[in-house]
Amino acid sequence: MKRQWMKKVFSIAMSVSMIVVGAVPAFAATSPFKDVATTHWALEKITFASEKKIISGYPGGLFKPEGLVTCEEAMSMLYGTLNAVGALKDAEDHTAEYKDVLDQAKIATWARKVVSYGLKYEILTAADISTFVKSNGGGRPALREETAMWAGKAMTKNMAPGYRLTYIDAANISAVAVPFVDLLYRQGVMTGDNKGQFLPKTNVKRSEFASVCKSVFECESNATFDAAKEIVNISGTVTAVDGTAGSVTLKLTDGSTSKIIMNTTNIYVGNSIVVGYVALPNTKVKMQITNPAPNMEAYIISANIKESKPLTGENGSYYALRVSLSDGSEDTYIIDENTSIFDSKGGSATVNSLTVDAGITMLCDGVKILEIKTQQ
Repeated sequence: MKRQWMKKVFSIAMSVSMIVVGAVPAFAATSPFKDVATTHWALEKITFASEKKIISGYPGGLFKPEGLVTCEEAMSMLYGTLNAVGALKDAEDHTAEYKDVLDQAKIATWARKVVSYGLKYEILTAADISTFVKSNGGGRPALREETAMWAGKAMTKNMAPGYRLTYIDAANISAVAVPFVDLLYRQGVMTGDNKGQFLPKTNVKRSEFASVCKSVFECESNATFDAAKEIVNISGTVTAVDGTAGSVTLKLTDGSTSKIIMNTTNIYVGNSIVVGYVALPNTKVKMQITNPAPNMEAYIISANIKESKPLTGENGSYYALRVSLSDGSEDTYIIDENTSIFDSKGGSATVNSLTVDAGITMLCDGVKILEIKTQQ
């Protein structure tokens, strides 16, 4: 039985846009709050959040856009975003279930439903909320990396098996937050400033987090898999390997360096496949980090074969199939013992039938070919 066609996907494409201060709305509109000027850079974001009931503001018609969003407020805005986009897992009030931990953390009455939802669905932990309220009883302002982590956990997008952060202050991002900072960067939800900094330990303004929530809403509203946000090939020379942290540092062709934190990443050294992060310093490598597509939707690639070459990797024998794609570019895919090969009539075929210049249709998952069908 033929395997069902599924979608080719790659991960760690770094796409952007979190908070761009200074941008003027494309259209002037009335403000939903007295203290948000019609010239405010986030007017359109704040208006959207208000209309979707993601935010409600303060008494007297105020929003306090330059105020720092507290941890409780951030969770309330995320909950409102999920509710507005129809992504809540349930609308029940779980306060009673988490009463003891909420009491211990002194969570405000108005925030208990949204915080208990976060606890229920592992967006928050008891350790997280233990610091939500300051000793004087006021709400603690949330950190950027915290809001990225909570937003990432709340979203339904796939996590990548490897992470490449291009921020110049990436070393300052907590290890537990890295996967979520990467996710939000790839999905265009949250990035840093115009100096290439993420500023993980700084606070977030209420106007900025309204912008983040609008981006989360738009991202969750779009179920279409966007390959442009899920693919990156990284080539460079290994300058350092940290087996404990599971990371490889590469010097790229432009002279810059990039640290890749890996989980299930394949590294290609010439024609050899090195599984994991066993790589020698000063070795030139090509890395491709893969991630399954949502719902494994169909994605078919038509190509012409340029070369088929047997390889030997740590996990057995492979073939590297170099192909010419429809846009004129070339890429290499891996055939292993799990790849199904069919002729143009649907009959079983062998790798020997894949001759140079032959037209083929491929089904790929990451860099591996799941099915190949000849066109002639």
